[in-house]
Amino acid sequence: MQINGEGSIKKTFSKCYNHRIYFGMRGHGKSELGTMTFSYELLASDVQKVLRQERADSVIIIGFSAGAIVGYHMAANYPAVVKRLVAMGGTLSTEGYRDEQLPGLRNMKLSDLESYFGDFIKERKEIMVQPERYQELIDKLKTTWFQGDYLAPETATDISCPVLIIGGDRDNYFDVAEFAANFKQIPNAQLAIIPDCDHIGLIFNPEILENVIIPFVSGSDR
Repeated sequence: MQINGEGSIKKTFSKCYNHRIYFGMRGHGKSELGTMTFSYELLASDVQKVLRQERADSVIIIGFSAGAIVGYHMAANYPAVVKRLVAMGGTLSTEGYRDEQLPGLRNMKLSDLESYFGDFIKERKEIMVQPERYQELIDKLKTTWFQGDYLAPETATDISCPVLIIGGDRDNYFDVAEFAANFKQIPNAQLAIIPDCDHIGLIFNPEILENVIIPFVSGSDR
């Protein structure tokens, strides 16, 4: 299962496995935004409903950004469901963000994202069913960013499946030290830091998928 991953990740991964689930969180892709207050518990419950609909007892999750955090929450709170987790550009709590980024996150506007990630936002809006609600999506996501502990009621030590943490050394939101700290907290984790790579760059580099992710999800990572 892939949560909120576009770019070369989706294109290349589609060639590797026959049964794939591409999950767009609320407000992403073909999923409507709805009216409920966002939390990682809510977003994880959405994943659970899709898995039941697809009759998938357990899956490998590849999550990007908020999708990575949903993956962490799933692995901690629904351990029987997650066989392996690839967490790209995510963290475990609000404290994981760079301090200098917190004011910008609290006050984020769509125009801010368009100025930094113009092409990426344009592509996302083109596939959204409600692109006119993009600012509302950002405002709902702010609730999750500042909810504190993203894994509650469980903790990182409750994650038992193999986990591959991937971060860019130039990530806009998380320092390399944060990815390393997550690695130390999760019992069965591996860490890959991608050089000269920012937050969005993680999903547009096919070499990351081919050389790092596929060996891990195939079980040939040891």
